[in-house]
Formats: sequence, structure tokens, C-alpha cells
Amino acid sequence: MREPIRNINAAFVAHGLQRRAEALPCVCPDCQVEVQGSGISPRTVYTIAGRILLKRRIGLCPACEQRVCPVDRMLDIRKGYSPWVRETAATLISKMAYSEAETVFIRTTGLRLPQTSLQRLALDVARSPRKNWLK
Repeated sequence: MREPIRNINAAFVAHGLQRRAEALPCVCPDCQVEVQGSGISPRTVYTIAGRILLKRRIGLCPACEQRVCPVDRMLDIRKGYSPWVRETAATLISKMAYSEAETVFIRTTGLRLPQTSLQRLALDVARSPRKNWLK
């Protein structure tokens, strides 16, 4: 029963995120300059609703020459993971053995990630500037 509901949730989340992504202006968040060469780049994103495919606009800022993807920054997507997925992995890794954390993570999120990915996510959260995530 969980899987069909998860699929429906993922479809709703994907649709909502795609609409937000399409509405965002493709400007550099640092320079506020419209980026050049805007193209579409699909990306698999792991979210609270499951794994979704997001088609996002990317480009190159002519002022600072940084690659810009406004939707990744707006949604705080890092390495294809939403904040909720990263923080769930970090919480579980900090509270239990790796093998147990992997099992609980799968049951909680429906996402299958190896222990090494869970460890990397936990390190990413621990190194992030937001220190009050684990309470």
C-alpha cells in the first residue's frame, strides 16, 4: 500500500516543483545578472516524496562566470538531495549503527541508499552552516 501512495505523492511533488522551477527567472543569485545560454538540464532529486525527475534551467553568468541553476539554490538541493533527505540521513547516522540507519532510512523514506551515501549526506549536513538541524 505504501508504494502506490508514495508514487502519487512523488507525482504531485514533481509537478509542483516543476511549475516553480519554470517560473523562476534565470538570473545569477550573486550578481543579479541574467545568465547566458540558458538550457534545460534534467536532474534526479531525492525528496520527502521519493525520487523525482526535475527539468531545470541552467546557464552561465556573464559577470562572475559561475554556472547558475536557480531552482537548486531556491530548493536547497545539494548533490541531488533535498534538505529533508539530508537531515534524515544525518539524524539516523548520528543516533544508530550504520546498518540499522540504512534500514530505518529505507522504511522512513522509501529511498534505497547505500551506507556510504548516508555517511556522505551526514557529513554534508554536519559541515553546513546551519548547526541547529539536530535537536
